[in-house]
Amino acid sequence: MCIALSHEMKAWSNYLYMLDIDNRFEIHSLENPGWFLFADLHGTDFENTRFTPIISNINANGSESDEYNWLSIYVDEDHVFNGCGSLNKLDVILSIFFSWLKDNGFDPKKYESIQYREPAKCIGGFNIWNYCNEQGYTPIVDKY
Repeated sequence: MCIALSHEMKAWSNYLYMLDIDNRFEIHSLENPGWFLFADLHGTDFENTRFTPIISNINANGSESDEYNWLSIYVDEDHVFNGCGSLNKLDVILSIFFSWLKDNGFDPKKYESIQYREPAKCIGGFNIWNYCNEQGYTPIVDKY
């Protein structure tokens, strides 16, 4: 994934944090194989923004006509951005999502850094330091 997309994902996460909403932004691998991007737009400035669906190599019955090169992107009636595509389409899906946001007023530079209200927590309260101590691991710290 290119660095620009990484920065845009961070900016989107910071934007959601600033709005104080707990919207999901998820990337999943699919078994067919492929990728799925789920981005909840509730409570954002983009919740009611029109998005023209994008379809590439998808038959009328919803199946892929080319299993190695397909794409389906839309915003559903629940205001969720859904992007699905073959293995080679993750960057395309993310680029389309962030281009659409920027075309409609999202400025990633505005959300590059923010002041957090509380320390970041891992999902489910998992503490990596406790895990390392319990398992006897010496973690690689501050290398990346």
